[in-house]
Amino acid sequence: MKASNQAVTITVGGVNLSATWTKTPSGGVGVYHGSVDYGSNTGAVVVTVGSMTVNERSITSSCDDTSGYINWNAFVASTAGAATGFDELCAFTCRYGYCPVGACPCTKMGRGNELLDEDTLGFGTIEFPAQGRSASYWGLCSFACNYGFLCPNAYCDTTEHQFVIPSVSPFTPDACTLGVGEGGALHVPPGQSKSVTGKADPTVDERIYGPLYEFTCSRGYCPEGVCVQTEIDGGSLYKDVNVAYISPAVYLSPRAACQSPCVLVLPPSGLLSTTTIKLPPYKTSAQFGSTTTTMTLYPPNIVTDKIWYSNINITGSVTDGAVFPRCISLKPEAIPITLSYVSNSRTTVTIRQVELPPWLQITQGPSDQ
Repeated sequence: MKASNQAVTITVGGVNLSATWTKTPSGGVGVYHGSVDYGSNTGAVVVTVGSMTVNERSITSSCDDTSGYINWNAFVASTAGAATGFDELCAFTCRYGYCPVGACPCTKMGRGNELLDEDTLGFGTIEFPAQGRSASYWGLCSFACNYGFLCPNAYCDTTEHQFVIPSVSPFTPDACTLGVGEGGALHVPPGQSKSVTGKADPTVDERIYGPLYEFTCSRGYCPEGVCVQTEIDGGSLYKDVNVAYISPAVYLSPRAACQSPCVLVLPPSGLLSTTTIKLPPYKTSAQFGSTTTTMTLYPPNIVTDKIWYSNINITGSVTDGAVFPRCISLKPEAIPITLSYVSNSRTTVTIRQVELPPWLQITQGPSDQ
């Protein structure tokens, strides 16, 4: 797997077999395939792709290392290269235990070499990323040059320069955008909302998808069923307005005041006894993939000894003495549903939590019971 098309060279016993790729990925990023006939050549097999080389087995007519048996099993080997521009620095720093993930591929595990001391030529040299380089080079230049490595001028410099902020990470391969083009530069995303964010739906892995949906939902894309849109500041919808929490005494003397714009948060009113409110069937539909499913849900009864009311929003156009009716708002429990769709003979299943409208809205009027 490569980030760009690089030539492959294969030699057997020092003989160049003129290998070439037989299949290459579109755009140059992806998995490359190739094969070559080694004929009657024997000896060390050396495969070189770009700056990476594998040289671990030889082709031989001897069976001494397999107790006289021919081994027909395929031999598999691999190697990895550092991100472009980091090869020389990584080759030095990783030997002494500093092998940052992404920039450098770790090829051997175990105890590192003893760190060099002040008797080393060049020890204590302080260097920074070279002119035009990003902060990605800071750690490598600082470590390598400080311990006496003759840092390449192309990447490190004793003079501190202003950092360049790359439009694409140097640790990731180039990629196409919108299915066209050859560059890897990122498109500028939409502006981030100051009030809306998102999190992973309980049906998906928060560790994997949480940061992704936090990014997308705050920029206007929050696909239903896999992420949940939330409000910043602990879920408050009213962080930019005044909030007035009204005392239960308002039901004895129905007057309240606040500085507009504001929100009146009404208290619940108690019932004489615990009451069961029976909710009617609720018809809705949900889309998953290319399949839209229509269903009838049967919400559980609401058992309560209080009646809750919707908040009242007060805008600048409201005048003193305005009268607002109380709107009952009892939230039913969410109902889990199972959805599936079939694509290319593959069935995908998901579970969603359907949030129902509050009562009385769910009934479009007072319930008969």
